Amino acid sequence: MDVQAVAAIRFQEIVAIPGAASRAGFAVSVGQVLDGRVSEIDRDTALLQIGQHRVMARTSGSSLSVGDLVRLQVESMSPDQVIMRLVARGDGGVLRRTLTDPDLAAHLRGGGLDPDCTALAIARALVARGAPLTAGAVLRVRAAVVVTRSDDADDLQTRSAEIDAAAYLEARGSPVSRASIDIARRALASRETLGNRVAEFRAALTDLADELVRLESGGHPIPLSRDRVDPAQTRSTAPRDQAPPFEDNPGDPHRQAHSERGAQLPTALTARAAIEHARAPSPDSGSSSHSPAPRPLSTLVREMLAHLPSDEAFQGSDDAVASVLREVIAEHGTPVETKLARLLLREGSVGEPRLEQDLRAALGRVIDDTMTASAVARQIPSLQALADGLARVADLGSQIQAQIEFGQLANAAPRADAGQPPYLVFQIPIGQRGTSESVEIRIRQEASGAARVDPENTHLIFNFDLADLGPLRVGLMVHRQLISCQISAGSPDIRDMLGDRTTELRAGLAGLGYTVDPVRCDLLGSPPGQAHPKVSEPPPGPVSRLDARI
Repeated sequence: MDVQAVAAIRFQEIVAIPGAASRAGFAVSVGQVLDGRVSEIDRDTALLQIGQHRVMARTSGSSLSVGDLVRLQVESMSPDQVIMRLVARGDGGVLRRTLTDPDLAAHLRGGGLDPDCTALAIARALVARGAPLTAGAVLRVRAAVVVTRSDDADDLQTRSAEIDAAAYLEARGSPVSRASIDIARRALASRETLGNRVAEFRAALTDLADELVRLESGGHPIPLSRDRVDPAQTRSTAPRDQAPPFEDNPGDPHRQAHSERGAQLPTALTARAAIEHARAPSPDSGSSSHSPAPRPLSTLVREMLAHLPSDEAFQGSDDAVASVLREVIAEHGTPVETKLARLLLREGSVGEPRLEQDLRAALGRVIDDTMTASAVARQIPSLQALADGLARVADLGSQIQAQIEFGQLANAAPRADAGQPPYLVFQIPIGQRGTSESVEIRIRQEASGAARVDPENTHLIFNFDLADLGPLRVGLMVHRQLISCQISAGSPDIRDMLGDRTTELRAGLAGLGYTVDPVRCDLLGSPPGQAHPKVSEPPPGPVSRLDARI
C-alpha cells in the first residue's frame, strides 16, 4: 500500500471558508489530494487557485507565501466546512515522493524496530497524519493501542481507527493513552459539527421525555442509579411480592396473561430497576437500605434539557446571547489543570464543584443512566421502542461528550509548531434547526508575556464568517480610556452598509465609559490604519484574536 510522504514540515490545517462565492462548484471527497497555488495572502486568510476554482481558506499560521505551490489532502468535510492538510509545498515544484511498505520497513529496521504488520500500520498512520516517523513515536503508539490476534473484520476496523487516532494525537503532541485514543477515535468518527449534534441530541431527549411522561402517568417513576448490576445475579434474590413475572410460566402462581400484563409494564420496569439496583427494597422483605432514593429518569432528562445551551438564545436579546457565550466559555475554557482533571477523573473527588456541574459531567450522568435503563427496558418485549430511544440518547450523548473532551484535550496539548501563536478552540454547542450551520470560537494570544488580557492596554481582533455578510474582521485597540475600532469587510457593499451604522457602534462603546475614536471601515487586505493616532506611549499590549464561524 502506497502512502504519501510529508516534507520537512508538519501538516498545516487549511479550512475552506463556507459561503464564499469562490467555492461554487468546489466538490471534493475525504482523502482526495489536490494541487494548487497560493494567489493572495491576508494575515491568516489565503486565496488558493485549485484547478479552475479560486478557494478562499483560513490557514492555521502565516507560513504560506504568495506563489507557493501546495499539495493538500482533504482530511474531513461537513456541509459547512472542508478541512484540508498541507502535505507539501515548494516554490519550484511540489515536494513529494511515494513510500512503499518496503521503504517503511527499511526505515523501521534502521530504528531498531521489527517491521511487522502492526508496526507498518502505525508507520503509515504517522506519515498520513504528518507526525515524524521515529522509533519513539511508533513505540508510544504501539504501547497505547490494544493489539489483538483476531482477524475479524470488525476487530481490524476498530484497530485501524485506534491507530489513526493515536497517530493524530502523536502528530499534535498530545498525550497518547488508552483514554485519549478513545476520545480522539470517537471525535474523528463524527462528521457532524457540535452544534448540529446538540440539536439532534435535544430532539432525542424531548422525544424520550414525552415517552417517559406517558409511562409515568400512572404514578410509577422509573428510578435508576449509576450502579451496574448483572440482572442474572439479582433475579433470584428479588422478593416475590415485588418481582414482576417476566416469563409466562404456567406453574408460576403469580402468572398473568399477556393481555393483563400490558397495563402493568411501567410498574414491572419500576420494580425490576429498583430491585436490581437495590434502591427500593420490598416493605415485606424485612430489609432496609441507607442508600438515597434514586431520582426518576424523567427528572434527569428534564435537567439535561435545561442544561443544554439553546439555539433559541440567538433569537433573543443581546444580553441573552452574551450570557450563553459566557456560560460556554466558562465551562470549556477553564485552566489546563481542570481540563486534565475532567479527562482523568470520572468522579468529583478533586473537590471543585464545577467538575460535577459542567456540560460534560451532566452528559456523563445521562449516558450512564440511559444505558442502564435501555438494558432493563430491552428485557420487556413491549418496551423495545423505549429501549431504542434510550439507546439513541446514550449514543448521541457519548458522541457529544467525545467532541467536548477532544476539544479540551487539544487545548491542553502543547503547540506542535514552534513559533506559531497558540489557539484555544471552542465549538459552541448551538446549531440552528434545519440548517448545517454551527458556531466555533478560536482565541489566540499572539505575543509572549502575561496570559491575561490587560483591560487598559490590549488589542482584540474578532474574525467572523457570516452566511449573509461574508468574512469580517473587527479590531479593537484599547489604551486606558481610549478605544480605536477598525472594521474590514470582504466586499464594498458590506463595507458601506457597516459604515452607515458606525455611529451606533461608537455610541455603544462610548456607553461603556470609553472615549471612542471615529470608526474606520475598509476592505480586507487594505493597509492598516494608525492604531492610536492620539497616543504614542506605551505601545498596545499583546494581541488576542477571537474568531467566530457562524
